[in-house]
Amino acid sequence: MTLTKLDRTNNRRTMPGAELAVIPFTNGHAHPSPTNRERRRKHTPDLRRVRLGHVHLKVRDLNRSLPFYVSVLGLRLREWAGRYAFLAFGDEHHSLALEEIGTWTTTPSRRAVGVAHFAIEVPDRAAFAAMRRKLSEANVPFISRNNGISWTVRFHDPDKNEIEIYVDRRRAPGGTELWRGRWHLPESAALERTPAMAA
Repeated sequence: MTLTKLDRTNNRRTMPGAELAVIPFTNGHAHPSPTNRERRRKHTPDLRRVRLGHVHLKVRDLNRSLPFYVSVLGLRLREWAGRYAFLAFGDEHHSLALEEIGTWTTTPSRRAVGVAHFAIEVPDRAAFAAMRRKLSEANVPFISRNNGISWTVRFHDPDKNEIEIYVDRRRAPGGTELWRGRWHLPESAALERTPAMAA
């Protein structure tokens, strides 16, 4: 039987007629191979691709809520399964899930812990103005705000869930990068001119 010998200078074992891979040691532990490092990188999540997937709302009656979300807000009904309805703006399965829980339920107090509102972002000022017009034509009461970082309208669905529609104004003329707790003066005149203006 041929025995291997240890080359103490290079920390490797050799066998006559064959060369084995060099495995460096530090404090008695082998360094991870490039393959192991690549495997770890492959399984590290890319947090830049993480996003909010959908909102799940409880409503009293789907037959009352669906016309509001489809006709007024413009979502598409993707699936209706029992007491659940799934709606979307784009190609996703759903952006909004509605769960019917019956008319016996109560509306939570504004002092209760929970979701204050959910927000829908529109791409530009023209789309923002168009949504305001749709709310007005549907006789949905709303309030407008200029937050510096965005222009918003707030309103309620038929079950008093609060909804916000906004357009990002952080990089627009007159916009601000941060909110800083300030409520800016409403730009009513500018809001009314938005259909003819670019974002």
